[in-house]
Amino acid sequence: MSSSGGHEEALRDASAPRPILVVLALSSIAIAIFAIRLTGLPDLVDNEYRLGASVLNVIQGGNWIIPHDSMGNADKPPLLAWLSALVSLAVGRVDAFTLYLPTALATLALALLVFTTGRRYFGWRAGLFGALMYLSSNVVSQQMATARWDGLFALTVALIALAAFHAWTSERGWTVFWLAAAVSTLTKGPLGLVLGAFGLLVVPG
Repeated sequence: MSSSGGHEEALRDASAPRPILVVLALSSIAIAIFAIRLTGLPDLVDNEYRLGASVLNVIQGGNWIIPHDSMGNADKPPLLAWLSALVSLAVGRVDAFTLYLPTALATLALALLVFTTGRRYFGWRAGLFGALMYLSSNVVSQQMATARWDGLFALTVALIALAAFHAWTSERGWTVFWLAAAVSTLTKGPLGLVLGAFGLLVVPG
């Protein structure tokens, strides 16, 4: 069955729930996981210290271009520091919530991306169970309350891979692919472009 045929079958499935209801359900699960993880004992020693210091460097020092911690280290691209700084400016403080929220939102966005992509090509059940399996994984539990780049990086890599697939199959250009690659580079360097483009290796075969 072609992907378009699967798409049409998914649309004809009378048992399929409204997509907005699935989005709300997945969002509720993600919010619950985030709330549970956020109420645990904080760890402000390793990554939290580094990211928190970089965020303070942005807010207090105005160093938006290349934020660094108190030791002068700027070994990571600045996107996560920028996002956490924006959240911190909005709520008026820097704490675990403002440090963790960007990664938590990126994790939820990836779960919704799994649902929408799975629903489009394989039916709503595949999309729903794929998203649920991702949200129930230990990876998500870790990402929801950590000041690391993993959740944001995973989202950008997935966007690169899907953009590459869409560009190759539709022949409508690679603009979205390169935009996603640029965002991923601001998250964790050029590794995202390499990982996201790996699927293109099967094309010559």
